[in-house]
Amino acid sequence: MASCYKAKGKRIVYHQIFKNPPLHLKEAIKRIVPRINMVIVKSIVDSVDVMSEVRKEYLKHALNLRYSEIIAPALKLILATDT
Repeated sequence: MASCYKAKGKRIVYHQIFKNPPLHLKEAIKRIVPRINMVIVKSIVDSVDVMSEVRKEYLKHALNLRYSEIIAPALKLILATDT
């Protein structure tokens, strides 16, 4: 999945940029990822009254996948290489 953002003239592909993030992204990952609480995120999604249950389940699943497959591994990799 590519984003609308570019680095060095090319579109950023999320899973690739997180494998070898630039320094400012590494610092942000170390600062922010430990503060993410997926239970609270899912609770927020569930609290949206105007969203259908199907949409809520889809969104929670998509967010969980992004967290578990991209964000959490990025933090683990950064912490492993910083030591």
